[in-house]
Parts: sequence; C-alpha cells; structure tokens
Amino acid sequence: MFPRGGLFLTGPVGCGKSTALFRALEGEGLDVQGFQTPTCRRNGEVLGYAMKSLTREYPVEWRWIARFHGKKLAVYPHTFESMGVRILQHALDFPPDIFVMDELGFFETSARSFREALRACLEAPFPVLGVLKECSAPLPEEVRRLPNVQILRISRENRDRRVMELKFLLRHLPGLPRSARQEFWSPRKGIRNIRDC
Repeated sequence: MFPRGGLFLTGPVGCGKSTALFRALEGEGLDVQGFQTPTCRRNGEVLGYAMKSLTREYPVEWRWIARFHGKKLAVYPHTFESMGVRILQHALDFPPDIFVMDELGFFETSARSFREALRACLEAPFPVLGVLKECSAPLPEEVRRLPNVQILRISRENRDRRVMELKFLLRHLPGLPRSARQEFWSPRKGIRNIRDC
C-alpha cells in the first residue's frame, strides 16, 4: 500500500533515483502534478539547477534555483517561494492522482513558505512520490523524520527491481478507477542542455 505521507527515493548521486521515479510513472495514465529540479548543462559543463513544473495548468516551464557564476554557486530561494509555492498550492486546491517532488535537498533551506506548503502537501490526502538528496540539510532531515513517510533506497544494482515495485504500488492506488485515468505526459527528458532551459 502506498504510504500516507509520501514515498521518497534516496541513494548516492548518479544511481538513477529520478530515472527510476519517471520510469515507474511512465505509461500509468496518472494525473501527475509537481516539480523536478534537473541539472542544466552546456557541452557537459554544469551551469546550475532549475525548477521545472510538471503541472500542466502551471505554464511556466522552468526557473533557476541555483547557478554557477565562475566557481561560486548562487542559490535563488525566490524560485521556491514563488513558482514552487504556486505548484504546491495548485495541488492542494486541485488534488492530483499523484504529486511528484524531484528532488528535495539543501537549496530549499531558506524558502520558508515553500517548506510550509510542502509540509501541507505531505499531510494532504493525495499520494506524494519524491526524491530526497542524500545530505544532512534541514528539509531532507525533516522529511525523513515524518512518521508517515517511507524511504526507499535506490542503487544501480536494485534500480530495475525498485521500478517494478513502484509500478505495483501506483497501479494499486486507492480510489482511482482505471478508466478515469488520463494519458500521462512523461517529463523524463527533463532539462539536459542549456538550450532546453
């Protein structure tokens, strides 16, 4: 059974947490809302990180959450406080079949309104599927301590098995008749190159 407070994937950098999440959702026909925070690259060089909306009704494609200026990384908490809060609030007003939070880490630390809205989503009746960065930042630590949250560890070795486990859970979400499910737009491609940003 899908955990009431959300199911979060965690594991080392590069093990395929986000890949597993979107592979599990692909083809399930669920109304998905949420966000992802992909890495933006140009010619293999990391330029920064963006927030990308997965909520169709929220038309803004992406905004920077952190960007390198030389070797220094500038963090933009206002993206969480504006775009992020609107995405979370939309789900609270119009509950989805599932809400995706990909990924939570340390960039959100000073975004108080975002963190409050995120907590409200984790207490809402709709299921949440997310990715937690393996770090000791305040938000991931808080999410790990929540009693109704389940953490699922991903590695390169178990990723395919975890995808099948997630698909099983998604196919048995309560209250979702198969015929009522919408066609799911897959955001798996994400933002890979700066020209996509």
